[in-house]
Formats: sequence, C-alpha cells, structure tokens
Amino acid sequence: VVARISAAFRNAKNLHVSNRKFHPLSPESGDPWEGIVQQARKVRAIDGDSDDLNFLMRAAAVEHSLAEAVRKEPKLAVATAKVTSLEKSLASRSKEIAMQNARLG
Repeated sequence: VVARISAAFRNAKNLHVSNRKFHPLSPESGDPWEGIVQQARKVRAIDGDSDDLNFLMRAAAVEHSLAEAVRKEPKLAVATAKVTSLEKSLASRSKEIAMQNARLG
C-alpha cells in the first residue's frame, strides 16, 4: 500500500506539501498521514473530482503496463519465432515417426 501511495505522489509531480522540502512519507515527516491527506486534498482540488487520486493511480498503473508491454515486445517476437520453429520441427518429426510406423506395420 505504501509503495502505491508513494508511486501516486511521484506521478502527481507535486511532492512538496506546504513549506516542507521532503516527501510526505519520508522519515523527516512528523506525521506521514497528515502529508498524505494534504496531498490528496491538493490532487482533489484540481477540478473538485473526488476520484482524481484514484484516476492518478489507475493512470500510473496503465502507463506502467504499457511501458512494460512495449519493452517486452521484442522478446515476444523472438519467442513467437521460436514457437513457430518448434512447431515445424514437431510436425516434421511426427511425419517421420508416422512413416517409420507404417514401414514396421
């Protein structure tokens, strides 16, 4: 939970709460929940929508998933080529076995 909140703060690009120079969840913070509440109020005050913080967290999750998918796309292409090659090898080996069985039978 703390990691998700920290990620939301980082994605908000507004880590400073009031006159403090540190992250609301840092050890220097006297009351981390006060920092979280103040940050949530700032995010919600953008347009008054109570779901802004939830949207921010969902958007960060989607962005991360897309970035990961893009990063893994070359690996997917290589894996697909390997699977295709293995399927061809299996098909040819199956034909060879079928021919050998036909000769024996």
